[in-house]
Formats: sequence, C-alpha cells, structure tokens
Amino acid sequence: MIRPIPTDPARSIVEGMIEADESWLLTSAGDYETFAVETVTKGGGNWQRVIALRWPCRINKTDEFVTLRLMVSPEDALGLAEVLVHTANWLISEDQ
Repeated sequence: MIRPIPTDPARSIVEGMIEADESWLLTSAGDYETFAVETVTKGGGNWQRVIALRWPCRINKTDEFVTLRLMVSPEDALGLAEVLVHTANWLISEDQ
C-alpha cells in the first residue's frame, strides 16, 4: 500500500499522483550507474547528449526484479536532482 505522509501539506496533490492499482518500481539492493551517451532519432539525425541511468528495482506487490533504464537530458537531470534533494531534506526533517 502507498499513501501520502499524513503531515504533508501537499497531501491532496500526492493522493492525486498515487494510484493504488498502479505498479511502482522500488529501488533494490545493488549499485545504480550513470553514464553519458549520445542518442539519435530513428531517421539518423538530431544527435543529443544525455545521461543514462540504470538502477536495480523491484516491482511493488511482486517479487519481480527489473532494471530501471532512463535517459534524461542534462537539464532535466539537474532539475530531478534538485527536486530529490528538496524532498529528501523535507522527509529527513519530518522524521527528526
């Protein structure tokens, strides 16, 4: 079961983002990896440099292990890192 943290002021927003019957990937034991790559469209043009991420995960409600593979632009990676740090800091402060 997944639920918002009761003291979260954004609880209603979080509830809207969580669908109880949806599958979620839960980080699992093992090392995650990032590396820089170039990608190209199917037609062979528009080369882009991106950050590739591989992370071992388990699908919630199952014993199935998978590897999350995600490619993200450097700008989006920085935005993701900022949001993760913000949320991690909030969660740590809530637990203290």
